[in-house]
Amino acid sequence: MGLLKSAAKWVHRVLPDGNLKWKLSAMGYRAFYKKALKDFRYKDGVFTAVFKNGIEIKSVADFDPDAIISNLLNETLEPGSVAMDWGGHYGLVSVYMAKKVGPAGKVIAFEADPKNYEILKRNLELNGVDNVRAVDKGIFDATGWLEFYSGGGYTSSFQKTDYVEKDKSRFVVARIPVTTLDDMAEELKLNRLNLIKIDIEGSELPALKGAEKTLRRCKPALLIETHVVDGKGTADDVIGFLHTVGYESIIVEDTYYGLPFIRAL
Repeated sequence: MGLLKSAAKWVHRVLPDGNLKWKLSAMGYRAFYKKALKDFRYKDGVFTAVFKNGIEIKSVADFDPDAIISNLLNETLEPGSVAMDWGGHYGLVSVYMAKKVGPAGKVIAFEADPKNYEILKRNLELNGVDNVRAVDKGIFDATGWLEFYSGGGYTSSFQKTDYVEKDKSRFVVARIPVTTLDDMAEELKLNRLNLIKIDIEGSELPALKGAEKTLRRCKPALLIETHVVDGKGTADDVIGFLHTVGYESIIVEDTYYGLPFIRAL
């Protein structure tokens, strides 16, 4: 599927935005993910994914359901759980989590890119979920402001990842507020945390360092996308840090795009 999906993504990039592109995208997702999806459709400006477990997600922007299918379908999120989405993007992972944890549960979504944050807010409203708190800040190892490479739906980062290095013209540099999980946990009075999904484009290690107290106290399950910064993968440093804060079950999985995915319990 890797080569076929890469080819499909190339076609998606070169086609101009419009109904043809969006309908072809929906057809592609139905074909790629038929084992997990009952349907994926585009109609009247809205994309809708219907998963075989019954959860339905809507979006005002085109989205690849791979992050949900590959990383979350087999995760246990019981009703009433508390989950976090670091790197919320368009909010679709947050919506999925919100529907899994139900009205007694809670999801906190962090999205630093202003363009993505606006789409995230619209998608939360479109899906009618009211148990998600959206935070327009990045997660890091200190509270303050940082230089940020804003690429919108393409990718955004506080780090000079390989994506930034390859095509700097895609990015707008801005100063964006950041916070730590430990500070947010105190502000939100979190007494438990069950799961964190982390896809923050190279800032995995500093963000985890800023969460050390909460990780030791709550021991949430972690789903971590790793990246390449200054030519070096982040996975080894992330795994080393997780060992220091007491995570013993660490599973490293291969991905079709060639970077390790980490599950820690």
